[in-house]
Amino acid sequence: MAPLPMPERADAADASRLVELSVRRGWPLASLRKAPFEDRHAVLAGFALYADAGKGNAADAAKKFLAGAGSFLSGTPEGLVGLAVEYGWLAPDGAANFTVGPGATKRGLEAEIEFAETLRAERREKIRGQLQAKNREVNGPAAGFEPALEEDVRFMDEALTEARKAGAEDEVPVGAVVVLDGEIIGRGRNASVHGYDPTAHAEIMAIRDAASRLRNYRLDRATLYVTLEPCPMCTGAIAHARIARVVFGASDAKAGAFGSATSLSTDPALQRRIRATQGVCADEAAALLRNFFDSRRTAREGEI
Repeated sequence: MAPLPMPERADAADASRLVELSVRRGWPLASLRKAPFEDRHAVLAGFALYADAGKGNAADAAKKFLAGAGSFLSGTPEGLVGLAVEYGWLAPDGAANFTVGPGATKRGLEAEIEFAETLRAERREKIRGQLQAKNREVNGPAAGFEPALEEDVRFMDEALTEARKAGAEDEVPVGAVVVLDGEIIGRGRNASVHGYDPTAHAEIMAIRDAASRLRNYRLDRATLYVTLEPCPMCTGAIAHARIARVVFGASDAKAGAFGSATSLSTDPALQRRIRATQGVCADEAAALLRNFFDSRRTAREGEI
C-alpha cells in the first residue's frame, strides 16, 4: 500500500479566498483540476473544515459543504470526495489527511460567506436604486405644468368640436385630438354609451385613430389635446403610447389624474415624462359639460 502524501492544511487564508470565489455561480467541480492552485486549495480546504466539524464522515461533509459555503459550486458530493482523494485531502478509504490551522473553522467560514453575501446584496440594492433614480430623472414626470403655446388654442378648438359632436350623440361631451408636427393625426370623442365600451373615452379613441393612421402604437413626440383632464385609465394609455405632452381644458375634481383627484401623471411608476399644460379653453370645455348635465337633469325632472 502506497504511503499517504504529507497532510494538507486548511488555514484562515483559505477561507478568505473561498469567500472571494463564492461570487461565482454554477462553477463546475470538474473545472477545479484546471483552476489555479490557490483556488482549488481554497475549495478543498473549505470542504475539509466541514469534514473536520463532522469528525470524518466525508460523504456527509461534502453534501453539507455543497449546500452551504460551497453552494456556488456545481457538482455532486461524490465528485467532491473524489477530488479530495485525488489531491490528497482524503485517504482512499475516506479518512482525513489534513490539518486545520488556528482560527479556521466551519462556523467562521459560514459567517464570512454570509457577511459577504449581505454586502453584495446591499451593493446590488444600492446600484439598483441609483439606476432607478437615474431612470426617473431621465424618463420621470415633469414638475408642475408648462405654459400654453400659441397653437394650443387652435388645436383645443378642434378637440372642442369633437366634444360637441359627442354631446349631440348623447355622450358626455369630451373630445380629443392627437397632433404631430403641427398636423392632426387622430380624433376622438366619448363613445362609451352607444358603443357599449367603458374604455371608449375621447383620449382612447383619439389615440386609437392616430396609431391606426401611423400604423405604429408608439406616438412619440405627439401632443394630445383633450377638453377634460384625463382619468387614470386614459393616463395609463397616454404613457403606454409614449405621448410626449398633454394639453387639457377643464379640470376633473372627481377623476382627474393630472393632479385634481390623483397625481398618476407624476407617479415614477409610469417611467415616462408626460409634459402637461392645463386650463386651455377651460371655461368653454367646462360649460359644455355643465350644460349637458343640466339638460339631462332637467329632462329627468320633467319625467317625474
